[in-house]
Amino acid sequence: MSTTITLNRRTAWVGLCAVLAVGGAFLAGHTLSQAPQPVYAASVSATPTGITVTGIGHVTGTPDVLTVELAVTAAAGDVSTALDEVSSNLAQVRKALTRRRVAAADIQTSDLSVSANTNSDGTQNGYQATESLQVDLRDLKHAGSTITAATAAGGNAVRINGMAFDLRHNSRLLASARTAAFADARAKAKQYADAAHRTLGQVLQVTESDSTQNPSPESRQGSAASVAIDPGTSQVSVSVDVVFALA
Repeated sequence: MSTTITLNRRTAWVGLCAVLAVGGAFLAGHTLSQAPQPVYAASVSATPTGITVTGIGHVTGTPDVLTVELAVTAAAGDVSTALDEVSSNLAQVRKALTRRRVAAADIQTSDLSVSANTNSDGTQNGYQATESLQVDLRDLKHAGSTITAATAAGGNAVRINGMAFDLRHNSRLLASARTAAFADARAKAKQYADAAHRTLGQVLQVTESDSTQNPSPESRQGSAASVAIDPGTSQVSVSVDVVFALA
């Protein structure tokens, strides 16, 4: 005797799903029972949301030091004679600087070189020696007359290779620039917080960088005894990156 069972499509689909579910559960349970079970841990971050802004502060001041590089050059048939002439001329330059109340600590040798002189055909005809001094002039009011006296003492062998102003006593200017930079950063952060309908919170981090921009020395015609030099102004700048919390 044979028995025929007829299933419609819906019945067959439901049955197939039941079989697959049971089989899948069995396989999953069998697999998980053989493998180690992972352990999950929940973590909570307490870091508040924040905003990072850059503030800039500028303060101007008058330079307090003028650094001048003086060089003395001498040519001779041998190295020893060339160096002796350079030393002799530099001794006169140093005496002139000392008479102008330039401290010995502000006079420093910055370079010394000896090279061979050659004719147009390449043959050697002697040696040239050069020694350079770096001089810090702190009395800017009389800097021009001091430079004139130093170059006159060394004669035609003296060259001025360059000079630059500097603002070295700038601690009070830096403090003012920091205050201005932080105020600028807070104003920017407050603007962004208001635009986002948030409340500006505490400071989370501050990173600073500073710089001083010195003017290029300018000279003008002075009296017959000196050349006049204008120090102008120097700018002290501070930039701060500030991270504010947002509530």
